[in-house]
Amino acid sequence: MLDHYRMPLVHYAVSETPRHRRRRRTASHHQVDCLVLRPNPLSIRDNVLFGFPYDEKRYAEVVECCALLPDLKILEDGDATEIGARGVSLSGGQKARVALARAVYAPTKYVLLDDPLSAVDSHTSRFLFERLFQGPLLKDRTVVLVTHHVELVLPGTYYLVRMLDGRIDTQGLVKDLRARGILESIATDEAVEAKKEEEATTAAAGVGVPAKEKKPRKLIEDEKREEGSVKLRIYKTYLKASSYWTWTVLVIFIVFNQFLGVSEKFWIKYWGQAYGEQNSTNSAYISLFSNPAHEISLDGSLGSFDAHHSYYHSLHSSSPPPMFSGTAFEWPRAQERPLFYIGIYAAITFGAGFVNIGSVITQYTGALRASRVLFEGLLKAVVRATMRWHDVTPQGRMLNRFSKDVETIDTSLASTLQSVNSSLAAFAASVFTIIVIFPLFILPAVIIGLIYRSLAIGYLNCGRDLRRMESNSRSPIFANFGEVLEGIVTVRAFSAEKRFLDDLHKKVDVATKMWYNFWMTNRWLLLHFDALGAFGVLVTTLFALSGYVDAGLAGVCITSAMSFTTSVYWACRFWTALELDLNSVERVVEYLDLPSEPPVIIEDNRPPTYWPSSTGPNSNSLIAVEDLVIKYAPELPSVLHGISFNLKAKERIGLLGRTGSGKSTLAMSILRFVDPTSGRILIDGIDISKIGLHDLRSRITFIPQDAALFSGTLRENLDPFGEHEDSECLDVLYRVQMLTEGQAASQRTSREPSRPTSIKDGAEREGSVLEPKLYRPAVTVLKFLPNAYFSLIENGYGVAHMGA
Repeated sequence: MLDHYRMPLVHYAVSETPRHRRRRRTASHHQVDCLVLRPNPLSIRDNVLFGFPYDEKRYAEVVECCALLPDLKILEDGDATEIGARGVSLSGGQKARVALARAVYAPTKYVLLDDPLSAVDSHTSRFLFERLFQGPLLKDRTVVLVTHHVELVLPGTYYLVRMLDGRIDTQGLVKDLRARGILESIATDEAVEAKKEEEATTAAAGVGVPAKEKKPRKLIEDEKREEGSVKLRIYKTYLKASSYWTWTVLVIFIVFNQFLGVSEKFWIKYWGQAYGEQNSTNSAYISLFSNPAHEISLDGSLGSFDAHHSYYHSLHSSSPPPMFSGTAFEWPRAQERPLFYIGIYAAITFGAGFVNIGSVITQYTGALRASRVLFEGLLKAVVRATMRWHDVTPQGRMLNRFSKDVETIDTSLASTLQSVNSSLAAFAASVFTIIVIFPLFILPAVIIGLIYRSLAIGYLNCGRDLRRMESNSRSPIFANFGEVLEGIVTVRAFSAEKRFLDDLHKKVDVATKMWYNFWMTNRWLLLHFDALGAFGVLVTTLFALSGYVDAGLAGVCITSAMSFTTSVYWACRFWTALELDLNSVERVVEYLDLPSEPPVIIEDNRPPTYWPSSTGPNSNSLIAVEDLVIKYAPELPSVLHGISFNLKAKERIGLLGRTGSGKSTLAMSILRFVDPTSGRILIDGIDISKIGLHDLRSRITFIPQDAALFSGTLRENLDPFGEHEDSECLDVLYRVQMLTEGQAASQRTSREPSRPTSIKDGAEREGSVLEPKLYRPAVTVLKFLPNAYFSLIENGYGVAHMGA
């Protein structure tokens, strides 16, 4: 099947295009973009098996016929090598052949192969055709092969379909098409015969897979999980992010709020006493003149009356509250002037309300500032992280921090912190009030406090670890879900939906168990704290009934004891929630210290504006590589060993080598995606390790192997900074054959993909060569394009490059 309009037809074959409702048949499907499908961190062998039983003989034949044996010998851990997210540990050709081996190993009758030869060199293509496509592994199986290598595969083709512009242009049996002379427009018989006489240079070395006795190296380490309480550094980081001034004002608000709360209780006491004093006076008069013992004697003696006159005077002398004793202030009678007491009570209440509002505003203002500072730091750290870190870090971990952890910092943390502050302040105010009124309460308070502390420590340790495990258990869910979405075509083609769903359900179950156990510990804590709180209220009530204080103070003590019970529970509960929410801060702060790329701009060492120049004094050595040694990590072996060469200006150099030989590494080192262990790279006489990344990467154009377009119009993808006229962009589109003279230019340049992969793979690759054609750089690095686009580069792009 020819031409890149074949993709909808291939997807329809595996029930991915909603043309008609029909029954899907089990088929194995090859697609390079969907290589890494990992219910768990999988090795090369696991990806080839893809859930099917391991058959040693069949597995060895598949590995040999897919030209993977030489690669397994090179890899340190052989077929036990962990692939990593998006197949980062393999080259493009290796990924293509692993995906091909997966489709071939599956015991299916139908095999759909989406251009597997485009990502490998010509010798490997010849080997795959002779040993695999014409070998016993695909015998008696229906193979639908999409390819541009017409001359290569035509001798083994039974039925041919050629597509142009989304329609079938030519189809039929190869022998019939040859008899009618139609094949001459596709491939000449002479070229086919020449290809048949070539020998494949990729030889198979034995039929066994190299055994590795040592433990395979782990590419993706387990996610780090902190142990113990939240470190002081995390608290300081959050306080600093929210501003120390915010916390100073907040403490003042909290103290003043508790002072008003205690004042409210005492004012209610005095208010009640103001009513009680009038009643006490009336009772005194009645008691004084109605009791026979107080009657005046017949002899006119007034002794008994004088004895009780002092008691009557004492009732009136004790009326002012203690806080105003010794002053000239006289409290009005509550029955005569009730609005006085109501007004002061209302003032205290409204004052507490305004203080609460100010406290909440201050708290959330600081929380918003902290959230913004931490998010900006996280985003900057991840964007500026080294390529090696991105290679070994699953996307699920990053998504977990950017989604759930940032959401916790934005919403939950602020309210939890507010509740902790209020509960601790209420707890301190309650204890202080009771101890001032009942000093002896300090003894049972110490005992109750020790029991509270013991329960709280156990709850904190258990709840904290459960919440951390819950946070870590979400990352595999995100990673698994994202990878399944990327490889959904392959999953459905292999009818592996149930296996992947079962694995996803297991991961969700693990996270749910952590969540359930955490909330059960909360219920356990509430049960024990309620029992201790009831005991505290009982002790306070017994003290109140002992007669040491009047009824008003007794009421204040009992209400304070009840507040003490609730506040100590919520203080412990919210403190635990605070530590759990700070776990999100902890995880974000962990990413703030990621290994970062070199500086973007080095002001003291910026290259000239014309750098690099193809007409300057260094044109005979525009790119000079001297003894270049590169490792991806200090503990890994070297990938490049002492490479040295010189490239002249206006030259087009082809870098040859088998897949996995280091071609991509060398290309990436020119843009400093990986820095050399030793040696250096000079471009136009300047050591690229001495200048900033922006100055380097903005002067060099890089076309990756996996072409990608961003959401937006083609115009925005072609000229993202708006530096060129529409006529220039249209000219580029025309020269790379994406725009014909008869097409409406406005419709093509304004085309907007719904997502980055909505444009056909072929058009996407064509679009990847547009930008260097438009910007005309002196240095362009092309990281392997399919053979079908070499003529495109020669005709559309090469002219501009040679003229630069």
